[in-house]
Formats: sequence, structure tokens, C-alpha cells
Amino acid sequence: MAVGVLEARREVIRLRRRQRRLAQRLAKPAYVNTDASCREGLAGLAYQSGVLGNRMELVVCGDVTRAEHLALLMAMNDAMQVLSGPVVFRVDSTAVADIAHWRSGELDDVRREVRVLLAHHPDWDLVLIERKSNMPAHVLVNRVFKQAGVGPVEGGV
Repeated sequence: MAVGVLEARREVIRLRRRQRRLAQRLAKPAYVNTDASCREGLAGLAYQSGVLGNRMELVVCGDVTRAEHLALLMAMNDAMQVLSGPVVFRVDSTAVADIAHWRSGELDDVRREVRVLLAHHPDWDLVLIERKSNMPAHVLVNRVFKQAGVGPVEGGV
């Protein structure tokens, strides 16, 4: 009788594992739009997501490509803390999205961090979208500059 109970428990555990794996495969990805812009030596970073929420930050940074990477890293770090399953990070910067053509240089540190996070999370993806599709995140970038009293936002990459 005890052998039957143990076997039944094992079967329940196997079934739950299969259900969990199936649920993970069928899970719809969380979409996270990121954006950044620079103005007067400052960078406005933002992300917008229906699942993760919205976040804006103003940091010292005069390079818009670095700022775009920092916005992506901010979203990735927050997603790592809150989300499980597939996540699609959407950017409108070709300099950020085109991982295959990243070159060595002054952005190696942030690019390396992005690569490491993507490698550790195989169900994450990074895609390039059109600027008009990224307006929710861009609006947040404008808002962070406005709240800080910094003039109109200059365009990103």
C-alpha cells in the first residue's frame, strides 16, 4: 500500500512539472518598451510595460546611445526582479537592437551587461521597433525632463 502511495505522489509531481513547463511555453511574453534622450548633459531614461509598469529616471549622461543602453538595462534589471517567463524588450535605437554589429569602444561595459542578461535569460528577446510604436516610452522620457525643468527633449537615436 505504501508503495502505491509513493508512486501516486511521484506521478502527481511529474504531472505538475509537465504542467509548469507547458504553461511556461504557452505563456505570452511581457512587452517592455524602453527609450532615452539627452539634453544639457542629462539623460532621461524610461520604460513602459503593461505588466512591469512604468519607470522614469534622470541621470547624468551626455551620450544618447549610452542612455538608450542604460534605459534597457534599467528595464532588464527590474524585469529580472519581478517577471518570470518570456519578456520582449522593444527599443527604437538601431545602435542598441543590432547586437550582431556591436563594436568595441566606450560602450563595452553597458553592452556586455546587456549580453550577459540576455544569455542568462534565454526566454528574453530584444527587438527593434519603429519610433511611432515606442511613443508610450518616449512620452515618459519627455515627462521626466519636464518634471526636472529641463527644456524640450532632443531626439534619441
